[in-house]
Amino acid sequence: MKHRPTSFGSMHTCYNEHGEILYEELVFEREGRGHTHNQWENCLITEGSGIIVIDEKRVEVTAGNWCHIPPTANHWMIPKEAPFKLTLTYSDSPSKEKPTTL
Repeated sequence: MKHRPTSFGSMHTCYNEHGEILYEELVFEREGRGHTHNQWENCLITEGSGIIVIDEKRVEVTAGNWCHIPPTANHWMIPKEAPFKLTLTYSDSPSKEKPTTL
């Protein structure tokens, strides 16, 4: 697992033996920046609460919630209750349940 500081807090990325991302764990201390992906981003909120902005929509989330972000949607996270922690997976379709890799 690789750890790195970010503009919003910190990120841990877990890779498989082929260098592909299995999952990422993010800790938000500050508001993130808008960005996009070519795959679905499946977010499990593991601690705290916040807002996930997806294009023009603001989704309020708390620990235990899932949020599925469509490909190419501009999105970012805003912490409301620290620590605001998320586990992310990426897929070709939205995940309906907890990924088996976690």
